[in-house]
Amino acid sequence: MDTQPSQQPRPDTTGPVFLSPPVEADEVGRLGPYRVLKELGRGGMGAVYLAEDTLLKRRVALKVMLPHVGGDAARARFLREGRAVAALKHDHVVTVYAAGEENGVPFLAMELLAGKTLDDWLRPDRRATPSQVFAIGRQIAEGLAAAHAAGLVHRDIKPANVWLEAPKGRVKLLDFGLARGAGGGDPGLTGAGDILGTPAYMAPEQARGQPVDHRCDLFSLGCVLYRMATGRVPFQGDTAYAVIVAVASEEPVAPRAVNPDVPPALEAFILSLLEKEPGDRPASAAAVLAEMRRVAAGLDATEKLPAAETIEWRPESRGSRRFVIAGVVVAALAAVVLVLVFGRGSDPAKEPESATAPTTKADPSPAGEPPPQPELFTVIGTWDAVKANGPKMTMVFTDDGKVTGDNGFRGKWGQTGHAIGFIGAGPAKGAPQIKVKGELDPEGKTLRFASQKGVIETWQRRP
Repeated sequence: MDTQPSQQPRPDTTGPVFLSPPVEADEVGRLGPYRVLKELGRGGMGAVYLAEDTLLKRRVALKVMLPHVGGDAARARFLREGRAVAALKHDHVVTVYAAGEENGVPFLAMELLAGKTLDDWLRPDRRATPSQVFAIGRQIAEGLAAAHAAGLVHRDIKPANVWLEAPKGRVKLLDFGLARGAGGGDPGLTGAGDILGTPAYMAPEQARGQPVDHRCDLFSLGCVLYRMATGRVPFQGDTAYAVIVAVASEEPVAPRAVNPDVPPALEAFILSLLEKEPGDRPASAAAVLAEMRRVAAGLDATEKLPAAETIEWRPESRGSRRFVIAGVVVAALAAVVLVLVFGRGSDPAKEPESATAPTTKADPSPAGEPPPQPELFTVIGTWDAVKANGPKMTMVFTDDGKVTGDNGFRGKWGQTGHAIGFIGAGPAKGAPQIKVKGELDPEGKTLRFASQKGVIETWQRRP
């Protein structure tokens, strides 16, 4: 009898512990009806795998929430968000095939995409032509219109979440991980009052942790178009906190001042999306589409824009072709606590990563209940300077992001966790602009600022 060992390759048994054992040699394990073939990416909250649906015999991108992240509430939220996106059926929104849970791990099966992100296409210093700005912008707006019609606000529109599908550059919106119902929506989705998003692309009301609606996505779209047209983001800073202050209080440099080749009509359109007040922006993604078509038609008639409705490139070799799970760019999986980034230097040319306030997810206690979270106070209210002598000074911070003070001072403020910043000037013509950074104490009663001269000033909240 032949007792020689079989020459058939043995399955790799070194896959993640939450996978069932592999059955065939080319897989690392199984999750429900999916053969998991290899890992595509991983972040602090989840991982993405190349997998094959054993029933339909098609390859998918399998997004899983890692077992150590959150508890039952987090898993339920993950699945609800996945199902909300699965309900969207649109050519410019990534397709979610299925959502489920296996071995205690929730997962989403999504379409596998070839190509690259808009962020990759723009790097290191590419500027899009006006016709490319309109072509890509129109498709982003169409995808947003579909999401908004379904009651979803994306809240993290940025070039890294815009996929250009090979070979023609068709746009797909990725990563609805921060999506929530418009006006608050399902309270089970991403928590209310959280500061979530990517600082360089978030709307002012989003940066202040205020309620947002679909118009925050339109502001983010304006930031994306600005970067495409100029090669830089409209709001910059050395830290994530500095970027948020800029978003809330500074006006962007006119696109034509950065790139003189930007047509005036395109510049005006982009700046209309970057209005600080939501009510001053276009009313809807549908309105954005209509205005985009009008502006593009006018430019085509006067400036003869080149017909560039697609973004093409040679596909990579079969061995190196890149795939993504729509909805998972690894940077977005690793949410960053903005307060932890405060004071840390970064390259202004690079986008600060997605961020979440410290009052969001928490590790469960041994009893299975989340530990109590400290209340995070806002700076909104009236504040009096603490001085041993000298004139009394007062500042008032309002919920529309404005700050007023003595002698006609007017400005705008922003807050990330306990970090506060504002910028403004007096009423006199040519009055110098004042930029101030400070910190609110954990009880929300004391505010300390470093003045322009480097002196620490203390302010008390008025009861």
